[in-house]
Amino acid sequence: MPEPIRFDSYSMWIKQKYDYDVYDWCVFVNEPPAVLEQIEWVEYTLHPTFPDPVRRSSDRHSRFALLSSAWGSFVIDILVHFIDGAEARTSYNLELKADNWPRSSGSARKLRDEEARVYAELPDGTKYRWRKISTIARSTGMTEERVAEVLSELAEENLVRKASFKSVGDHELWGSTMTVGVAPRAT
Repeated sequence: MPEPIRFDSYSMWIKQKYDYDVYDWCVFVNEPPAVLEQIEWVEYTLHPTFPDPVRRSSDRHSRFALLSSAWGSFVIDILVHFIDGAEARTSYNLELKADNWPRSSGSARKLRDEEARVYAELPDGTKYRWRKISTIARSTGMTEERVAEVLSELAEENLVRKASFKSVGDHELWGSTMTVGVAPRAT
């Protein structure tokens, strides 16, 4: 690759904890699809205070995004591994900002009954931002399998997003992109 790979980031303020402002953030490859097609994976080395500071993304669909939380800005060391075996190193200065994470404005179409029922159960950000599939299933009277299918369909329209982490009980968590923001996507 003749030019360095460009990266970008989103962040949003979440809460204050121990006198620190905590932000959700994501960093991702900001290149056109032709460049994304040449990348096999991206390895991010975070500040050593992070648990598992070396993290890898092979998800081209999400622009090799890495999502996490932090209370302060820092430099991320990055290794880009290309399909042809070549590698490139760079770094990205992650600056945490209160509200630069794009959010969806809702659906342009009328949601079908099951979609509307599932979507209505997602938190509005007042106290909680994420819901387990089992919680949505109980509230809607639908099976967990059907709720998972509906959430996947809504995710294709950027109306919901699966969390990059799991619940304490190791369950998937989902949120409305009006609250938790949209994930970067290769288009």
